[in-house]
Amino acid sequence: MTSVEVPEIAITLSLSPTTYRFSDATAPELTVTATSDIEKPFTVFCYGTVLDPRNGLQRHRFTITDLTAGVDLPQILTPSYRIRPFDRIRGSASEWYFPTIEPGTLVNVSTRFGPGAIPGGIKEPQSKATINATRPDDMNETGIVVVHGVHSLEPGHRYRLSMAMEDIQRRAWWWRWRRKDDFSVDRDHPDPWLKDKLFEPAQLRFKEIEGLEFTVEDG
Repeated sequence: MTSVEVPEIAITLSLSPTTYRFSDATAPELTVTATSDIEKPFTVFCYGTVLDPRNGLQRHRFTITDLTAGVDLPQILTPSYRIRPFDRIRGSASEWYFPTIEPGTLVNVSTRFGPGAIPGGIKEPQSKATINATRPDDMNETGIVVVHGVHSLEPGHRYRLSMAMEDIQRRAWWWRWRRKDDFSVDRDHPDPWLKDKLFEPAQLRFKEIEGLEFTVEDG
């Protein structure tokens, strides 16, 4: 193991299954696995990052390349809204967004790699042929949409999914050399909110990855 001032994270992507159809009842599951060759644990605030693939797919943290056509597929930045600020209360909904990476331990997070919607939202189209049919005025008044990274995919094509390394490497992250429980508080704490004094933004290092390949079949 290594001792460094800034930890380096190794990311592995996996998709199950790697061949699927839009007509399948269930979209494939994308799993992001993180590990680090370090001597002490550290905790990352991961909302909207590659360590939060459900939201990261909506925020350009991943790239999709059409290997059949030889072009990159620009992904749509999906609007989402969060009213309540993040807190550091044990057992709260925010707790999930603070994964602790232990020395030599794998951290796995998964999401469905397919179109989806939540109450108050709309379901996005699955292919390039219909994506232009969705206009802003098609949305209901909430404007909340959840789409899990399948914009512009076409049946019969093979693709590569990877991390947007340039964006990830230059982005400031909120992280600390501590376990999550070291800064978590009880629900009756007078100051339970996430603040910069607890998580000052700083750089993290990420190893380059090759990404994964998958195929969308007709049907």
